[in-house]
Amino acid sequence: EKFSIHFEICPFLLRLSVVYSSLLLSNILLYKNNTDIPFITGDTPIVCRTGNEMKNGMSIFHYPISPQIAVELVITPKFMLSETKNVVMELNKEFESIIKNCNRKLANNCANEIYSNTEKSLLDLQREERM
Repeated sequence: EKFSIHFEICPFLLRLSVVYSSLLLSNILLYKNNTDIPFITGDTPIVCRTGNEMKNGMSIFHYPISPQIAVELVITPKFMLSETKNVVMELNKEFESIIKNCNRKLANNCANEIYSNTEKSLLDLQREERM
């Protein structure tokens, strides 16, 4: 009986996803972290940097792959952009605020656990949260 409900909902969800994807464009932003501050991750490793709603017609989903690499999926309505561009962005010392912002959002979004390759990065994050 539960399966029949799922099979009835599946065609609707499939149609909805096709309509939704036909209205949106997605771009990938790949961050290469060349700083001493690693990307952290947690038990909820994907975070929407734009919050619960689209901001300025856009949603940005951040996903750290490693301490040095993170991917962001940028979703925008088709009418906003004429072409899709995937970008690689090298993050050096002047862009440390981007890494700290991503780490803070991910830490705030996790349920129980945060992971890093250095203890210092976790202690620094904890210190920043107290300020």
